[in-house]
Amino acid sequence: MSELSDRYAAAVAHRQAGRLAEAEALCRRILKRAPNHPQVLHLLGSVLNQIGRREEAVDCLQRAVARQPAQAVYQFDLAAVYMALRRWNEAVAAYREVVALVPGDPNGWINLGSALKEQGDYHGALAAYTEVLRLRPDWAMANYNLGNLHLWAGHVQAARVNYERAVALEPESVAAYSNLLFVLSYGVLASPRESLDAYLEWDHRFGGGEARRQTFRHERVGDPEKRLKVGYVSPDFKRHSVSYFFEPLLRAHDRHRVEVYCYAEVAEPDVVTERIKGEADHWRSTVGQSDEAVARQIHEDGIDILVDLAGHTTDSRLRVFTFKPAPVQTTYLGYFATTGLRSIDYWISDDTLTPHDTVERSVEEIWRLPRCCLTYEPPDGVPEVVDRPSGASVVFGSFNHVLKISDRAIALWSRVLRAVPNSRFILKTESLASAAARADLSARFAAHGVEAKCLEMRGHTSGVAAHFATYGEVDIALDTLPRTGGTTTADALWMGVPVLSLAGERFIERLSATMLAAIGRSELIASSEDEYVAKAIDLARDSRRRKTLREVLRADMAASPLCNAPGLAASLESAYRAMWRRYLGV
Repeated sequence: MSELSDRYAAAVAHRQAGRLAEAEALCRRILKRAPNHPQVLHLLGSVLNQIGRREEAVDCLQRAVARQPAQAVYQFDLAAVYMALRRWNEAVAAYREVVALVPGDPNGWINLGSALKEQGDYHGALAAYTEVLRLRPDWAMANYNLGNLHLWAGHVQAARVNYERAVALEPESVAAYSNLLFVLSYGVLASPRESLDAYLEWDHRFGGGEARRQTFRHERVGDPEKRLKVGYVSPDFKRHSVSYFFEPLLRAHDRHRVEVYCYAEVAEPDVVTERIKGEADHWRSTVGQSDEAVARQIHEDGIDILVDLAGHTTDSRLRVFTFKPAPVQTTYLGYFATTGLRSIDYWISDDTLTPHDTVERSVEEIWRLPRCCLTYEPPDGVPEVVDRPSGASVVFGSFNHVLKISDRAIALWSRVLRAVPNSRFILKTESLASAAARADLSARFAAHGVEAKCLEMRGHTSGVAAHFATYGEVDIALDTLPRTGGTTTADALWMGVPVLSLAGERFIERLSATMLAAIGRSELIASSEDEYVAKAIDLARDSRRRKTLREVLRADMAASPLCNAPGLAASLESAYRAMWRRYLGV
């Protein structure tokens, strides 16, 4: 027995020193003699999880739990592997075992909350996080997670409160402060001046000041007409809405004018990652590297124009820009407000997204392209447009994420539904696979007099063809607000479904508007709530107009700037050239 204990201690030491192969081998030798040793099974499961062999890890950890079910740490680590495998139901069950064994440990409750959120159970997750804060009210991470839960459910005001608490408790938390900025802009919760001040405070706290911006020297000399080195920085070079718009642009870039570098914060690459990697002239993974190391790599690559594609979103590398590794830095596409960084020179937009009389405030100079700053390309496998049945009741739709469905949007949609007899509303997004999420959204509509029978809520549909085919059931798409649709707007229009959008005063409120303007359908843009409702009702009553739109929208899009990737690439390249020449002073 002493020999087994010694070998187990040696395996633990190997793991602690990062020698995972040695730890695995020693665990397996021990298990040949003692195949049901719970400590060794637990250790081996943990090692296998670390090296990514998670299904094997599950088997080991399940065996350890079976031998000693009262060991909370075994249940905890098994639940963590379930989470990594996206087996939410099993993760919830395991974390419930943990909190039953150690009800006073907030770590079990906070992880249970995360698992319930992934399961789609808003109220269950809320109860778990509430218990965390009862046990440990000063825990910044618990407030941060609760803010994420509220944001995910579309409760932006509640999210703001928890993010503010998280920032107050942990002022050095970049993630908490960035999420606070995100929700302030996403929900349009602050005045333009207040919003800008909050972004500038991020730069003050985390930007490093003028000394950091002087880390690298940039001589204002060079050939104004040279082939420019353009670096794109993003965590979203994967299956993500940003890449949906970025891929066609990347392919369309004129490689005689620009040499493209992609700096990718992508820990779990997928098929989209591989496509983008294949289209880039140079690919740099930034995973696991410090901000300064990434900045140094960018400087050594000699990047002329560095482009942020993420802003204050998850896993962004915004602090890389604070070192000013490239002489010209700009933000584009992946965010909807100023970054607040004094080290970023420009914010690329267009005249519809950011009119010249905009109320938007930014530290960057707004650079307006002379065309829509987006380009759309439908994915492979999209079906043809299908006609709606003649004489059928009108069906409205929104396939946007629940966090975009604000109380204000529900109030306007409810006015439309009440005014159009026998109409229905299809709401489709991944989180609505959860019965709890559907109940929550249904209650929000009920508060405005809309019965559940008028609503049809659906979760994720597997496969491009099946997802896009659902648009065949929709007559009119009602856009979300204040955050309007992006990919969902373009998808609906491509499937012949008119999208009615309310264009507000800020960038985030005008994404659909710039696409509608680009395809020549400005009549689908409203400028007030009453006009939005009136346009929806009028279109619902005009079956002939809806039929015509269904027949022509795809062709209109295909011939428009919105589907002209080479045109956008040329426009951006001209903008990069102008920025470069301005930098050189020529």
